[in-house]
Amino acid sequence: MNTDQKALYKRIQDFSVDHPNSEFPLSQRLAQENGWTIDYTHQAISEYKKFTFLAVVTDHPVAPSDPVDQVWHLHLLYTHSYWDEFCPNVLQQSLHHGPTQGGRTEQEKFQDWYAKTLSSYVTFFGEPPRNIWSSPEERFKTHTAFVRIDTNASWILPKLWSTLNLSWLIPCAIVLLGLTAYTPLSSINTWNPLNFNGPEFLRFYLVVIAVGIATALSLRFYLQQPEPIGSASPELDIYEAAYLAEGSYRAVNTAIVNLVQRGQVQLDQQSRSLELLANFHESNHALEQAIRQAIATDNNIEHVQTSVLPIAMEISRDLEGRGILLDERQSKQFRLYPASVIFAVLLLGTSKCFIGIERHKPIGYLMLLCLAVLYVGFMFLAKRFLYRSRLGNRLLNALRTQYSHFRRKKRAEESSQSLPEHVMAFALFGSSVLAGSSLADMGKVLAPISPLRTSRFSDSSGCAGGCNSCGSGCGSSCGSGCGGGCGGCGGG
Repeated sequence: MNTDQKALYKRIQDFSVDHPNSEFPLSQRLAQENGWTIDYTHQAISEYKKFTFLAVVTDHPVAPSDPVDQVWHLHLLYTHSYWDEFCPNVLQQSLHHGPTQGGRTEQEKFQDWYAKTLSSYVTFFGEPPRNIWSSPEERFKTHTAFVRIDTNASWILPKLWSTLNLSWLIPCAIVLLGLTAYTPLSSINTWNPLNFNGPEFLRFYLVVIAVGIATALSLRFYLQQPEPIGSASPELDIYEAAYLAEGSYRAVNTAIVNLVQRGQVQLDQQSRSLELLANFHESNHALEQAIRQAIATDNNIEHVQTSVLPIAMEISRDLEGRGILLDERQSKQFRLYPASVIFAVLLLGTSKCFIGIERHKPIGYLMLLCLAVLYVGFMFLAKRFLYRSRLGNRLLNALRTQYSHFRRKKRAEESSQSLPEHVMAFALFGSSVLAGSSLADMGKVLAPISPLRTSRFSDSSGCAGGCNSCGSGCGSSCGSGCGGGCGGCGGG
């Protein structure tokens, strides 16, 4: 970059698309409308800024990637920010968004512009991130069909091939073939299953149960939310890792262990109390500050734990925003939709039970099957304290693998230099990993709080806690009401 280009790039980087006093800023709206995590949204905004830089400094038309185009669409809606601030003061020229005219010629033109954009990107910034910038072939291989839908008024049902979990369908098909092999078609008088005789219906019902459970598991896997496209693993601090492992209670205990390890709080094992030491720093984590205030009020460790739990639960909001935990709506879907499939299977079995009673037929085996299905349904429906997304499970598994050596029984060889790692291991595995360290006595004091004492602080975050100019353009469809394909910038 020359001097002018460096000055331009600095102005672009210093510009914020979010209004400082907005309760619903552009970035949050962008994440919500596109189903992106906060991390991915900020990355897309960063790449949008690089794109606008290329639009000004290159000597050829440019075209954005689809994620960058979505950022551009939304920024254009904030007309004062875009036309009164960004273009005149930052870019110091107009940057227009030119929709495509449609047709093969336009698509080829935009594909050529996009390829040139990627080439210029490499010149100025190096290799582009593939989760934002796809190849020209992938970018324009299909016409993306976006429509504007109010999800409060409509349900969105994904196409079948985009939601099926083949890992469950294959064994399900094997079970189906195996069970139906014992039910010759000639032995069934009618294809109304409620008219099957006892043995026929039991064989048929076993197949229905297998298919129902496989469907419910596949649906649950889908509702656990896909990971952000090509995203890198976000970083977790020690308290976020603790919350991800076992919720707010583990996060509170991790903070206490951390403060004791750093010599800012002293534990009296006899009286089960905590004492503040003089070197407690005011700049600590909000959770640690809440512990300090709780100790000042009542230093009994159980009082401190229960007082700080609501503060610890605030961690869940950040994890939900980053797509690491499921939010309340997603958690309900995660429970209710798969359970509905199982209860539909139960309805078929109970209907046959009533028919059997009416016809004075034995229904003992069928009733046992229905009870088993009822139990499975309640297992799907049961509310857990923590619901991780697939990304959350991946992050937790990676951390536990990284610190798995702390789960060995003999830890006497660990030195004091490993104490910070002991705290992270405690966050992931609990008090058992403190054995053999100077923090070994902490596990005896940090006993679980009674459910009656913590019921009003139960986590609602909700997989279950125990589971594991420019003249440029783009050829994409517009997701913001443009009414068709839209392109890049056509201004100067």
